[in-house]
Amino acid sequence: QVSELFPRPFKTGDEMNKHTPAPWEKARSIFQTDGEYDFAISAKGVPVLAEVFGRSSDGGHPPAEANADFIVTAVNSHASLTECVKVLREVLEAVKSDANKLVSGNYVIGPETIEAIDAAISRAKELVP
Repeated sequence: QVSELFPRPFKTGDEMNKHTPAPWEKARSIFQTDGEYDFAISAKGVPVLAEVFGRSSDGGHPPAEANADFIVTAVNSHASLTECVKVLREVLEAVKSDANKLVSGNYVIGPETIEAIDAAISRAKELVP
């Protein structure tokens, strides 16, 4: 019966945000398997969150280290990128406001928009690792 296999419903909403806090790190295994190293993804207090393998079921060798780096970078950048999107939304709201002023004949792009764009660029440089 499905309810026995999956006793809880799939997570949604706030439950999806309950993950191991960043930063996450990559560590190479000590030993090779089939001539390739595996990589562990870890975080403070959690030695192995996930493993990235250097071999595939068809005998190939996917780029395990590059894949592990990509996972760690994505996780560690998520909060910063989310913040950048929020800042970008504020900039777009300023552009919308200026566009409304343009319709009324005041000016094309107002100083508020330029300031908001400059602030967003500065903030993005600070946030993205």
